Amino acid sequence: MAAREFHGVISNQWDTPIHWVQDDCDSGQWQDPWYPSKLTGAGLINPGEDKEWRSESAGILTGTSGWSLWRINVSTLTDTPHDEFIQVNWSIPFYGAPNITYSVFRSDPRDAFRDPNPPVLEIIPVFWSEDGTESALAQAAEIAPYVFAIPVSFFFNVSFSTHPRIKFIVRQRAGAHVQSPLVFEKSSLNRQSMAMRAFQLRAEIAARNNFVGGFPNFYEATYGLDHVGGTIFVKSTVAEWRDVSVAELGNPSLEDFGERMRATNAYASRNGFVGGFPNFFHANYGSGIVCGTVLLNSTGAEWRDVPLSELGNPSLDDFETRFRATQDYATRNGFVGGFPNLFHAETVEVSIVTGQRKRKTVCGTILLKQSFAEWRDVLLFRGPA
Repeated sequence: MAAREFHGVISNQWDTPIHWVQDDCDSGQWQDPWYPSKLTGAGLINPGEDKEWRSESAGILTGTSGWSLWRINVSTLTDTPHDEFIQVNWSIPFYGAPNITYSVFRSDPRDAFRDPNPPVLEIIPVFWSEDGTESALAQAAEIAPYVFAIPVSFFFNVSFSTHPRIKFIVRQRAGAHVQSPLVFEKSSLNRQSMAMRAFQLRAEIAARNNFVGGFPNFYEATYGLDHVGGTIFVKSTVAEWRDVSVAELGNPSLEDFGERMRATNAYASRNGFVGGFPNFFHANYGSGIVCGTVLLNSTGAEWRDVPLSELGNPSLDDFETRFRATQDYATRNGFVGGFPNLFHAETVEVSIVTGQRKRKTVCGTILLKQSFAEWRDVLLFRGPA
């Protein structure tokens, strides 16, 4: 058994089959033969069937995460025939609480056009099990099913889980739903877009609280009904906000989280700053796309090439874990916080005694000094009373 696993089950309670469309296991690997795309997994879910898919961690101190998208044809007496799309996202980190979200779209979430009408179908979780122990569902009927994305933790009091198994049912949406006060962005959500939205949220909160910017450290916690996220806010005395043209950044893909982090830090270095981070807002005021950018000077920040081993050897492709590892390193070394610039390099050390050469990986790390930044836990959402 892997250190971390996710088992998802969909029960089709509609009268047409559910067909797999696309998936990605961002961290870890699929557990054979339970692939979302295969008939032995959840590749085709006929009416009345339950089908399962699984992913698992594949390394030391790592978790597993991914997403999958399905299509189902819908036709009713009061609606024209059309396809609706079901998406489930999951992240089971080695440290911290799991994060699972899900929704139904009336049109393909990968397309620019979005049908504004609510879908006919809904997807809801009906139980969470950990080692065979089921948990009760709470207030599912109070959430509008077409609001993306509802976290499974909204329904289940889960602070830690290593091998969750969640069963969802897909069925016709109930005639009357009361909209939750929670508002989630309608988007095709994956790990990268979730991370970008986390940065945007911190930028908005920073502006309201007179900071020049802020970024998530990807630690989250639950206190009573409140689900909070760790945030490092940067003071204006040591940082600068610029709208930088995407061309000056080297034309990174606006949808690629890692590429934008690296491009921003490369720009910062070329312009005399220690480092920087994008707030992941961009706009076009008539002269091309510009990207919101926070740049840090040497008064308040320090760049170090930190050996990967001192960060706990996180996977270089797992940026959430790298952010948490960087925060841990920062705390141990007397800094308020820090973030990876997502550059890394291989170095060679030569022993002056034996002459032996030893290779090691170092990670570019930006550390925020005391008095020039603050760690605050910001509210992400509030669960039902």
